[in-house]
Amino acid sequence: MKPLTANQAKLMNYLWDFYQQNDQLPPCHTIGRHFGWSSDNAASESQQLLSNKGLLEKNAIGKWKFTPLAHQQLALGPYVPPDIPAKVISRALEQLTKVQAVTCS
Repeated sequence: MKPLTANQAKLMNYLWDFYQQNDQLPPCHTIGRHFGWSSDNAASESQQLLSNKGLLEKNAIGKWKFTPLAHQQLALGPYVPPDIPAKVISRALEQLTKVQAVTCS
């Protein structure tokens, strides 16, 4: 399985928390509202991506559920979002250095 993106890790952690409290996964509009997404379609697409990674699947009545793999991984603790790529950090440091040079002059 490819590693989760930061947003996918946050979604999985939210789904797990919701599941622990409600014994079911949240509907798309609840997910969208939680994350501030403008449409339920964003939640649906995100769930499909998690399904493609083997973490969600549909049950007999067409509702999303965790796969055994997801249960195993979530039992170990929450997903940790991936580290920020070094390229992004380098660019941010360069910008910060430029700003400091201008303000110190």
